[in-house]
Amino acid sequence: MQAGEKKDFRAISVSHFDVLKHIPYYIIGVLCAIFVQSCSLIDDDLAYCGYDYTMVYHMKLITNMQMELDAVLYAEEDVEAKEAVERYLSPIFSDHAHDVDLSFYLMPDDVRKYYRHEIINDNRKEFEFYLPVEDYQHVAVANIEQNGVAYITDTTGSATFRLAIVDGERVKTQHTGIFTARLPMQVKDTVEDQQFSVTLYMANSAVILLIDTTGQTVTNLRAEVRGTADEMLVSDSVYSFSRHVIVDAEQVDIKAADLMPAAGRRMPAKADERQICFVSVNFPSEDTADADGNYWTVAVYATLPDGTVTETLLSVKTALLAGQAKVIKAQLQDNGALVPVSAPEVGATVILDWKSGGEHEIII
Repeated sequence: MQAGEKKDFRAISVSHFDVLKHIPYYIIGVLCAIFVQSCSLIDDDLAYCGYDYTMVYHMKLITNMQMELDAVLYAEEDVEAKEAVERYLSPIFSDHAHDVDLSFYLMPDDVRKYYRHEIINDNRKEFEFYLPVEDYQHVAVANIEQNGVAYITDTTGSATFRLAIVDGERVKTQHTGIFTARLPMQVKDTVEDQQFSVTLYMANSAVILLIDTTGQTVTNLRAEVRGTADEMLVSDSVYSFSRHVIVDAEQVDIKAADLMPAAGRRMPAKADERQICFVSVNFPSEDTADADGNYWTVAVYATLPDGTVTETLLSVKTALLAGQAKVIKAQLQDNGALVPVSAPEVGATVILDWKSGGEHEIII
């Protein structure tokens, strides 16, 4: 500044004031840009942006269980056995869910972005979820926690999400009725109070074998179910049969007043026992028959007082579907063989003095 030149302090002050005055707007603009960008991303805990949505879950039991029991176990001598089976299966064939396992997969990448496990003890439950605006595939499973045999695996994608059973050729009977559902979801920012309804359907089945032992004595009876699935892809309800598993049926105490499923229970038939009952809860059979027209089989092994074992294969010519119960009645013979009673859809193949690689086959 030269001598005599005046500095315009007013102009300088106003210029700086204008800059300072706009700084908050710059900051707000930057924050808005960051916020908008963050809404295009989804964090694993979904904590940044989105909306609250209500999910309503219903357990829907579609079963022939009571109809099947009434149709087959209608005789007076079957009343106690029927009541025992009802006590055993009523907690399993129920629309009451103990627990639910909920997964949400971001599509089309099919990556799980949210997971929730809840104890509900009800047949209907509402949950609120905070989900970003995206497309999802939702997968839900109920009653897996106390099943004892089946479990959830391969949850990284909805397409691979499946129910499997424990390793081994021979497994125990399942102790809960499993329910599953899948639902494509389009979460929108243009819909207020968006609600999704999810209906879960039963994924397993039951087999009941009632043996009339009147006048016969064996030292041991055991039953197993063959030809049922070992896995289920939940996304499309497709079952797998690659392992050829054997499911050990449990003997139900017909005289018990208070009866709950108990793993691996086997008891010998006694001279004063008029009926022996076995129950197996397992996945369904295939929906196409084998070359002989059979869908699944119950194998029964009777140990006679002389120590020999008789094998009877009860082959069923109707499929065992999810949610279904199938009752088979049979009569025990002197030689330990079983003869189906009033069941044209059940065939019997008997091997006397059964042992691995044994022969002596009789077709009934």
